[in-house]
Amino acid sequence: MTQSLLIMASLTGSVEFYVIAAFVATAIVALCVRPSGRGEAITEFITSRLSADGYTDACIEVTVDDALRVHIIRHGLTDIRSGASVALALTRIGFDISIEERVAASPDGYMVDSAEFVIDNLGPERYHIKYNSSESGRFAAFTLTVKPGIHIIKPMM
Repeated sequence: MTQSLLIMASLTGSVEFYVIAAFVATAIVALCVRPSGRGEAITEFITSRLSADGYTDACIEVTVDDALRVHIIRHGLTDIRSGASVALALTRIGFDISIEERVAASPDGYMVDSAEFVIDNLGPERYHIKYNSSESGRFAAFTLTVKPGIHIIKPMM
């Protein structure tokens, strides 16, 4: 017992011990502060189907069907005619999704107030979604778990 204590005392007093201890401490700090591997940014554009459903409040309605397709309906569009084009620029980095609404106006057609988009390439995971409409100056943020039967209505601020 005393012999092992003497060996430990001689090791802790050596320069090698302190060099190894400093190296281990540096490795632990490096592991704690490294950035998360979020992956690359994937951007896609999704077109809509326009309709006039009479819903005047600006909000986002999200449903997930049995095939795990995510249906996003943007209600409360103003001054948009059926000849216009409303699309989404969807950028995904890991489980964070940023959606930017794009509107190309048209003087042709009847007035519409809703646009429906279908996203069919999301896995059954939990996503953090930020929806921004720079034209109207409104946005919404929410968390979506992609599984059948999910239904969310989020007002746009």
